[in-house]
Amino acid sequence: MFATEYFFFRSTWGLGADAKIRNALLLAVPWKQLRANFLIPAKTLIFPIANYPEIAGIDAEDSEAAKQKLLEAGITNPGALDPIVISVPDAESFTDLAKILQKAWQNLGFRVEIRALPYSVYYSTLRTDDYTVGVTSWIGDFADPLSFLEMFRPSSSLNDSGWRNPGFEACILQASAIKQVKDRYAKLAEAESILLADGVILPVAHNPALNVIDTDGIEGWYANALDIHPFKFIRFVQKKSQPGVALLAQ
Repeated sequence: MFATEYFFFRSTWGLGADAKIRNALLLAVPWKQLRANFLIPAKTLIFPIANYPEIAGIDAEDSEAAKQKLLEAGITNPGALDPIVISVPDAESFTDLAKILQKAWQNLGFRVEIRALPYSVYYSTLRTDDYTVGVTSWIGDFADPLSFLEMFRPSSSLNDSGWRNPGFEACILQASAIKQVKDRYAKLAEAESILLADGVILPVAHNPALNVIDTDGIEGWYANALDIHPFKFIRFVQKKSQPGVALLAQ
């Protein structure tokens, strides 16, 4: 399915507003452990689709390099700063992931709190400047990289991170004027690379769609990135003979 689950920094205030700190924190994350229980681990925001360039994802883990980046950002005593607040929906699956991040960042010297909120209120709190890291999932409503990248534009009503970057915005605008799919995708991949390099998101997994269907007796059903299967195109057909099985005429 054309979907990704990811953590993100609230980039409008506090520790999440500094790209150097964000990237230092990313280097301390044990990515294999964070993604271990997922069928399709994700290193990028956009699920790979045909003709979209392969780009460098986020999977580097180096705690010593993380400490050095913090020093370069002027952070000499992380424990004296306000705590990192990880806000998640109140579900064991999310709190377990948050605990992995908590341990990794505590090892750098930060104080880290996990705030678990009921689903009924969680998503309405993502525009408030009182947390550092949140988590969400997104399913693209059309099979194009732009269905993900649009969320990180300043004018987007879905930009919960509050992040903005002139270079990213320029790539999106330039891509809109390109007619050739390959060239357009290359420009959109450049935009995604800017997003990843700025340490805004922590990709976790691409969410699969699971379907059980007997395609031997049904036609018109096809796997697709959006997992959309209009019933008007699906029909029952006579089942084919299995290999080695003879049909007896009536």
